Amino acid sequence: AGLGDRTGCDRAIGRARAAFERGPAAGDPEWMSFFREAELELLEAQCWSALGDWSRAARHGRRATALQDVHFTRNLALYRAQLAGDLARAGRVDEAAATGHQVLDLLTRVRSSRIRGMVAGAARVLEPRAGAAD
Repeated sequence: AGLGDRTGCDRAIGRARAAFERGPAAGDPEWMSFFREAELELLEAQCWSALGDWSRAARHGRRATALQDVHFTRNLALYRAQLAGDLARAGRVDEAAATGHQVLDLLTRVRSSRIRGMVAGAARVLEPRAGAAD
C-alpha cells in the first residue's frame, strides 16, 4: 500500500485473509497466538487508508472496532483513532467527531502519544469542515 500499488495491496490482503482463515499452524511465531480478526481488519483499514480509499478503510475500521475485545483499551483506542481519521478524510464529519471523542474518553485510561497524534490529525482534517453535516 505504501507504494501506491492498489492491485498488489488487494492481492496481499487476500493472501493474508486466506492464511488467517486456515488457522494456526505449528510453525507460527508465538506472538501470532494473539492475532485475531480485529487486528486483520485494522491492517486492512490501514492499507486502504494509505491508498486514499478512506470509505473502504472506514468500513474495515468499523469492523475492527466492533471485533476488538473491550478489555484491550489501548488497542480499541488505536483502532478508533484510525477510524476517526479515515472517517474525517471520507467527509463523514459527525461520525468522525463522535469517534474522536470516544478515543479521547479512552485516553483517560491509557497513555499514548501516537494515538493522541492520530486524533489530532483527524481534528485537523475536520477543522475546515466545522459546522458541516454528513
